[in-house]
Amino acid sequence: MPVLSPAADAVVDRPFLGGGVRTARSPVTMRRRRDGWEIDAGACHGVPSGGPGDPALFAVYDSDPPLEVRVSRVLPDRSDVTPVGWTPDPHASYPMVLTGVPLPVGTVALDGGPGDGTGATSRLLAAALDTAGPGGGPSPHVRVADPATRARRLPDVRIHVPRAGTVRITAPDGRPLVPDAPCGTADEAARVAVDLEHIARWRRIKELHNPVSALPGAVAVEVVAAAGGEAVDARTRPPLRPGPDGAVRLAYRWTRRGWQEPEIFVRLRNTTDRQLYCVLLDLTDRFRIHPDLFTGDWIAPGYTASAAWGRAITLSLPPDRPLVPGARGTDWLKVLVSETPFSSAPFHLGRLGEPQPAEAVRGGRGGYHGVLDRLGLAALHRDAEPMRPETGDWTTAVLAVETHVPGA
Repeated sequence: MPVLSPAADAVVDRPFLGGGVRTARSPVTMRRRRDGWEIDAGACHGVPSGGPGDPALFAVYDSDPPLEVRVSRVLPDRSDVTPVGWTPDPHASYPMVLTGVPLPVGTVALDGGPGDGTGATSRLLAAALDTAGPGGGPSPHVRVADPATRARRLPDVRIHVPRAGTVRITAPDGRPLVPDAPCGTADEAARVAVDLEHIARWRRIKELHNPVSALPGAVAVEVVAAAGGEAVDARTRPPLRPGPDGAVRLAYRWTRRGWQEPEIFVRLRNTTDRQLYCVLLDLTDRFRIHPDLFTGDWIAPGYTASAAWGRAITLSLPPDRPLVPGARGTDWLKVLVSETPFSSAPFHLGRLGEPQPAEAVRGGRGGYHGVLDRLGLAALHRDAEPMRPETGDWTTAVLAVETHVPGA
């Protein structure tokens, strides 16, 4: 029980033991322990455990070229790591940042159904996934869930066969994700496999986060309702408050011309004392990803940047979704935050069933230097070439925005 005296003297308010507190460059440190190296973060801190071909990677903060280590074993309070291509000083400790996140292959459960009495449709889709990868190999994005492990881990999506030659892709809770699709031939099964891969890639970006960052909450995504006829954010109104589930809810309004879409302004507020590079992604419930609202820029300490150049943003339901009471759609606004600049190009993903946008065509990677460049390429292109990223800290934040037609 430390005691400092004299308690009534001004001397107790003077700095000691080195003066003012300095924020650590990283919350993770690597040290030599016995016969190997370890970092002081483990499963309870959220360190992901990957496989031999898809490990978690850390690197020495601000090292150039990057000095990386591979996580070989995750323990409850720490993790064993192996240096990759360099020899650390056994008498030194190193501040570390996360530079590689395991990206597991998505899983799909083939549940069958009334239209799959002999299992023909399920077998057709399983064969399509087994040959959807490069060179006719298995899909690098999706595999059929092992029935023996389904009790321990829910599949990412399920396949139901409501009638012969037709499949329904659903969430684990049975909620349909997309309209029913034909799956009565090998070609139709191949198209369903492409859709399943698309959903798996979208999910990886949605779930991308850094559990051991020193920047959690560094940049807040704020949504502000636009007043009637207001085209540019005047910065005079506070943001809308999310509901108990963390989502902002917006409603269509009825006018003499019919249902009118809600309009909003989106702001990115830097809550820290450091300059940060940000990209804002819009992930739609039609499995599209685009960074068009804020393609990438620095935000100064304590400043607020406007998405879409401060212009009003219209949120509407997809054209094929009827505007009837109770209809709804969701956009997830996800901000990627980094101490080093990165490109938004790897984060383009078209709507389900559409060709990949030209912005995401691979090649010309000489301009990709950040950790998030590497993670975006790996998440959407499993055959992406390895990169040696700049080793700054990074984080993400996401805000769900639900748009609905009232009356139900």
